[in-house]
Amino acid sequence: MYSLSLMLLVAIFICWVCRKTVSAMNQPEFIGDILAGILIGPYVLGEFLPQILPIVDMVGFIELLRGLSELGLIWILVEAVWCATNFRGDSLNERPAIITAVLSIFIPFLVGAVLGYYSKNHLAFDQSTIGYVLFCGIAFSVTALPVLAIMIDRLKFISRSVGSSALAAAIYTDAFAWISLAIVVGIWGVNAESDIEVLLRFIGLVSFFVVIVVVKMMASKLDLRATTNRAKMTLVIFLFVILCANITHGLGFHYSMGAIAAIFALARVQGLKNAWEQWEGNIRVVMVPMFFVGTGTMLTFASFNNSQLWLWVLVFVVAGVMSKIIASLFAGVLVGMSKLESLELGFLMATKGTAELVVLSVGYSADLLSDDSYMVLLLLSVVSTLLTAPLIILLNKFRQGGLGSMSRP
Repeated sequence: MYSLSLMLLVAIFICWVCRKTVSAMNQPEFIGDILAGILIGPYVLGEFLPQILPIVDMVGFIELLRGLSELGLIWILVEAVWCATNFRGDSLNERPAIITAVLSIFIPFLVGAVLGYYSKNHLAFDQSTIGYVLFCGIAFSVTALPVLAIMIDRLKFISRSVGSSALAAAIYTDAFAWISLAIVVGIWGVNAESDIEVLLRFIGLVSFFVVIVVVKMMASKLDLRATTNRAKMTLVIFLFVILCANITHGLGFHYSMGAIAAIFALARVQGLKNAWEQWEGNIRVVMVPMFFVGTGTMLTFASFNNSQLWLWVLVFVVAGVMSKIIASLFAGVLVGMSKLESLELGFLMATKGTAELVVLSVGYSADLLSDDSYMVLLLLSVVSTLLTAPLIILLNKFRQGGLGSMSRP
């Protein structure tokens, strides 16, 4: 117990240093968390620390981190759903957002599915062909809503119209990703066996969603308010999320489906978001980074001595980023944006970040991905996120130098 407590303090310190480092480079903090996970994992700290301090149980510690990362995932999903359900403005119903969402789902999905088909024998030999191909399409269609919101807030020179359209479109793309992921996991995931079992599972899932809709309607009709005893209300929220997560897990789907549904049911209850944030803010400082640290510890580079695998990484990164940029560029031009604004929209929509990592976590646990394909898609997520801020800054410098200064509309 002593060694685990000590290692947890070491992990928090490493995570803090890595976060400070990437923040100084204008990158999202979760990149630093993943870097910390790599340093803590079997290749650096896990390799050398037990030789220096035999008392340290690195295997048990990494298992603890991965267990905590499951709770961290729930926190991330809570924030993502609240961000989507509390999105303000008319952008969701506007033509630019809808066209951007449709094209940035369809084109990347098609590109991802094609790459999934041709990479199947190299990256996911033992996985279901249809499940893996569809999963690659889903992974390519994702845009990271929370990270996107942070980047738009930090990069003050981004046009309001472009930023608003990107955020609204990201809500649609992520909704598509979760709905389609539920179907793929339910049919081709690790627990799928007979057609009857799959059918019963989906009947159970549909029944669960009906109950969730009823709960949402009742909460709205009764005008529930979380204005008193916020500590108890926060506990009720957490227990309801855990209950729903376990229901979908028991039905053979990933527990994240239930967590998302639970927050969707309660998101509009007046004062509930504030009640949750009042108590969970201090906890999330540790829990959310643990998800990304746990993700980092899962990175295995043993297969990367194979040059063919690095070639697939290059192909996936180029195709994943360019398919989003081209789709959004085309959408921007269709709705009357300038070419530079359309390109800015494409750079924003190419950000995969946290949403992609959550999707990958679900796919990996459902055995839709092998170790190699998980690594390739994870690197796609990290690289696409790392590229976003520099590309937008470069575009803005070009705009200022070639087309005059840009002011926020």
